Order: sequence, then structure tokens, then C-alpha cells
Amino acid sequence: MLQRIGLFLLLIFQWHSAAGQSPLGLFFPESLPQTSRVNPAHMPEKSFYITLPSPSLVLQMNPSFNAAIQRDNDEWISPLHTNFDYPELYRSAGNIININTEAGLSILGFGFKTGDHHFGFNLSLKNASQISAPSDALRITERGFPHNSFFDFSKIHLKQVTYKEIAVTYARRWNEDLTLGISIKPLFGMVGATSKIRTLSLHTSRIVWRGDVDATINASGPVELEQSALEDIPDSYTIPDNLTDRIPEYLTSWKNAGLGFDLGAKLKTDGPWTFSASIIDLGWMQFKNELTQMSFKGSYSYDGLEMDGFDDQQLEDHLDELVDTLNQVLDYEVSHQPFSAVLTPKLYVGAAYQIRHNLKAGFLSRTTFQKKRWNQEFNTSLNYRPLSWLELNAGYSLRINGSNGPGGTLIIGNSPLQFFVAADYLPPGYAMVTIDDYDPVPVLHKQRDLSFQFGINLKFDKFNPLPRKARRRYPRGDHPGAVPCPEKLRLNNL
Repeated sequence: MLQRIGLFLLLIFQWHSAAGQSPLGLFFPESLPQTSRVNPAHMPEKSFYITLPSPSLVLQMNPSFNAAIQRDNDEWISPLHTNFDYPELYRSAGNIININTEAGLSILGFGFKTGDHHFGFNLSLKNASQISAPSDALRITERGFPHNSFFDFSKIHLKQVTYKEIAVTYARRWNEDLTLGISIKPLFGMVGATSKIRTLSLHTSRIVWRGDVDATINASGPVELEQSALEDIPDSYTIPDNLTDRIPEYLTSWKNAGLGFDLGAKLKTDGPWTFSASIIDLGWMQFKNELTQMSFKGSYSYDGLEMDGFDDQQLEDHLDELVDTLNQVLDYEVSHQPFSAVLTPKLYVGAAYQIRHNLKAGFLSRTTFQKKRWNQEFNTSLNYRPLSWLELNAGYSLRINGSNGPGGTLIIGNSPLQFFVAADYLPPGYAMVTIDDYDPVPVLHKQRDLSFQFGINLKFDKFNPLPRKARRRYPRGDHPGAVPCPEKLRLNNL
């Protein structure tokens, strides 16, 4: 039991840390087309641009790995170890255990600006994964099932969606002060899973244990599930042998359609202040293919047994007894019903103060709305552009009940080639973790937050129809048929 729990926690943290929304440092730069992904009201400075493949990730965890699997001398120990520090785990977890990751690959994008209008297009692959649970669940491994205890697990939540996104963006500068933007995003789900737990409770006493269950788990993907006894569920699903061969099918399929929206605004004042706000990833997908639905409903009770404290074998025996009881009394069904999965909205609110023509201070808030938890972040930064081809953003980020740390964005190049890299909550640190006799695995052991993105852009000014020789002959643009330069007009008037 100890070995299985330790390995399970290790795999959960390792899987999520390998898996996006943009880093906070990408909100204020002026020369980067990707800022329109976090605020569609952003107007690019060049007339035409192409964005090449760009990966990104965001990681948010409560608790951190080294609070859930702790270091004791030269050994990594799980919550079932006698030397485990539970106060540290509770401090790191907060009220809700939560792991939220978003990973993305922007495959190709382009856009152009004409006058007060901006049009953009972008094709991306995205993945969003969320696991939430009440921190009270940790009491089971700490204290077992004491007399007269109540456990409410209804806050357990699972969401996993992998999908394709086509973003069509339009922004308009209405006057010198106000710019508004919108992105309309057709979505196409590839793999999805969601949970809906209405009731999941357990009351323990020396006389009787009672509980209620009303929950549904939906999934869409290459999994075949056979209805069987409840305790056999982990062994009752199969994954097709030709899964690798089917990857091109998932990448090119346009099934499981949905729709998303991004909205943004940017307001300049007569003074040095500029205010911005956007809400992105409003939307949902409807999964209708390769469906599996598991439903659990009923009430249960059996002779009570006080379990104050535990040992490994005793906890395993009682969990097996609980599962046997659930198998006898619960209404368990497998069906194939369509379901919907919503995106994870984010609200950005920012203000920038222009210190000099090439230096500004930025203040940013980002709220990530999850079903069972909101993650609130704050960022302050300086954006410096000493040259047209060099822009730097250096800042510090803080997530409430999460991490805090420096971050930065480096942008090199302007036209035609531009490279950028951005990250928050630096520096990340790895540790080699070994659970029992398994091989060591590298894990972000102290990291509760991390975001990262890099990419390459191609940017162009307005196309000049003159041949190269004519441009050399008339460097000021006063070629036949063109509007003379101001100096030429003054000479003609004299």
C-alpha cells in the first residue's frame, strides 16, 4: 500500500510538471505579436507578421511536490511514513488540493494591420488538466477513520481536455484613446474527461459507517470500458493496440466541436497612464465521439469500526472492506452519453505608467477561474526598449497561497526576424526522486508555479512597390508621382 501510494503521487506530479497560457511578462511588450493572445485589443506595430511554432506551459500546484513526498535524511517518504510532517503538507495544500496545468503549441499564425484595424489568425494545440480535492482528505492517511468523523469528498474535481483551436482576431482603434478587440475561436476536442460529484460523503463511528454517493465521470477518447463489478474497474478498460497509428486521425479530425471567445480593451489617458483589461478562454466543447460515462449512486452503511491511527496493512484492509460494501449497495452503470467541457477563463487587469519614451512600469493582475478554486496572481514589471530590435521585461510575480519569484522576457530582433523567450517564477529546480525500489525520476520538487514560452516571428513593414533601383535613386520617397518630402515643398514655395 505504501509503495503504491508513493508511486501514484510521484507519477501525478511528474506527469503534470511535464505539461498553456502565456507568462505574465508577455502582457506589456510593444514589439511582440503574441500580446494579442492575452489581450486581443493589442495592435501590432508592424503591418504584417507570421508567428512560427511556439510552445508554452503554465504549472500551478498546491501542495508542492516536496510537501507531499518529503525528504527524510536520504530517503523520500510518503504521507504514510511515521516521520512525515503533516503540518508542512497542510500549509502547502491550503483548503483545496489543486494541480492546474495548461500546455499549448501555437502551430502557425499571421496577421496584418491596416489603418485602425488589425486582423489575426492562429492555429494551436492545447491541453488543460485540473485535479482538485478537499484537503480534509489528507486526514485519512494522517489519522485513519476516528470515531464520529465526517468526510465530505464532493469537492473532488477532474478535468482533462486536449483540443485544437482556431483563433480569428479583430481589433479596432476607435479613437486616439480607446482600442477594443475580440477573438472568436472554433474548438475541436481530441480527448476529454470531466467529473461531476454531487454527493460523496462518509460518516464513521464505532456503531455504523454511513455514506452517500451521487457522481458521474465522463470521458471521450481511445478507451474501451466494460461494465463489471465495482472493484474491477481498474482492470476493466482497454486501450487499442493501434493508438500510435491513430494519432494522425486525432490531429486532423474536426469532431467534438465547440466555441470560445476572448475580449479585450485598451485605454490611453492624456497623461502617462494606459489601462488594459481582457478576459480570455470563455467557451466550451461538446464531446460526442468515443464516449464512456460511469455513474455511481446510492447510500451505504455497515458495522462501524473505530480506526484512530493506522498502520499500512490495517488501512489497506479497511479500504478493501469499504470497496466491497460499495460494490454491493451502489447503483453503478456504464453508458455512452455526450457531455460538455468548459474552458478555464482568465481575467487580466493591467496598468502601465510611461516613465520615459522607452521605459514603462507595469502592474498586472491575473485571475484563473477553476470550478473548485480560483488562482490569483499579481505581477509588477519594468519594460525597457533601448533599441528598436531589443526589448526587455523584468518583473516579480506572486500567487496567493502559491509561489513568488522573479521573471523576465527577452525579445531580440524586429524585422524581419524576431526571437523571444519568457518565463515566470524563476529559477526552477529539479531533484532526482526515488520511491522504494523504482528508478530515480527528475521532478520539480519545490516548484508550485512555473510558466514558460518561446518562439520565432517574422515581421514586415508595408510593401514598397518601387523596384530597388528606384528606391536608391529616390531615398526620400520623392519619386515621380509620390508626395514630395516637406523639405522639397518648402524649396518649391521659395
